[in-house]
Amino acid sequence: KSGKLFVFAYVYSLISNYYIAYMSSLFVLLWFVYRFIVNYGFDILLALKKAVRMAYYTGISIMLSAPVLLPSYILLTQGKFGDDTISSWRIVKPYNILTLPVSFFEGGMTFEYTPHFVGSIVCIFLLVSFVWNRNIRVREKIATSVFFSIITISFMFRILGYIWHGFSAPQGFHNRQTFVYAFFMLIICREALEKLDFKTAIKTLLCIIPLYGVFIAYINRMPALSISKESYEITAVSVICTIICFLMLKKYEHQSKKLLALYMCGIAIYMGGYFMSGQYNGDKPYTMAPSAGQFKENYLEIKKIADSLEDGFYRVEDPTRWSQNQAMAIGYNSVSHYSSVFETAQKEMFIHYGFEDTYYSTTYSRSLPLNDFV
Repeated sequence: KSGKLFVFAYVYSLISNYYIAYMSSLFVLLWFVYRFIVNYGFDILLALKKAVRMAYYTGISIMLSAPVLLPSYILLTQGKFGDDTISSWRIVKPYNILTLPVSFFEGGMTFEYTPHFVGSIVCIFLLVSFVWNRNIRVREKIATSVFFSIITISFMFRILGYIWHGFSAPQGFHNRQTFVYAFFMLIICREALEKLDFKTAIKTLLCIIPLYGVFIAYINRMPALSISKESYEITAVSVICTIICFLMLKKYEHQSKKLLALYMCGIAIYMGGYFMSGQYNGDKPYTMAPSAGQFKENYLEIKKIADSLEDGFYRVEDPTRWSQNQAMAIGYNSVSHYSSVFETAQKEMFIHYGFEDTYYSTTYSRSLPLNDFV
């Protein structure tokens, strides 16, 4: 609705983090098609008119961001992207789809590549209520289902994951586009909550409550899908709170919706804090982060060494597991850097000096004789 706001937001996004902005761009393109169908149906002439307007402001945004985008694009095509062409694509499931039921329990983060409903189990109830709700048009339900399926399937097949990650194999955390998945899910939940009525709520409860029994039986039969006692407890609390709010709809519609929304926010903050505290305590199996105390100890140790160095380039071995070289954070010059765009320049430098083993000299790993020498 506002070209100026669009340009401001898009330029800010592209300059701040062009990699994440690229994923946001794909999402906005899909979102444009989705919202147009929901609001206007299949009016081709109106669609073209709105698409041209959006393309106009997109062009302005990209040109304003060119000082960041052009050098990055050129370096990436020479380095990271240049080694991974379309011909190398393979349709591979990065995770077992049978692990998805884990997502129906608070904090059930067992597998790295599985998309999770992090935040609240209330989302599960609201997503199902969206399907049952007669106040929501069939056209919107179909368009939403298609959009939701596209995003969900992109987690399952690597060929689609490559598209989200800039037509390149994602390194480390594979599903970086999870934030758009979560955003879209919450948008659906918001609309489902606004239009929720008592009849829809009862249908949803009759549908979901038995499914939880099935999921618990299924998970208990598969040791690889074990869920902690704490996850079961907080899931039970979320389910009970949702049932109470759904039953309150008959007499206290406004109050029950507000209460449910507040609970969603509260449990999201609690679960976020729970995961963060677990990550920095170093006691969770799915993280490599060191404890806060260990991180501080290692930082002070390396900082002391870095402060005593003369001008030049160095490679100080970092004993922490999460980050193997924190030159920028500690404040010394290093030939290794956490950015794909620098890999090309590094490789060219090593080749110039006669080194052939350039992959290991630029990889994100521990100290190597080659790096120490340079």
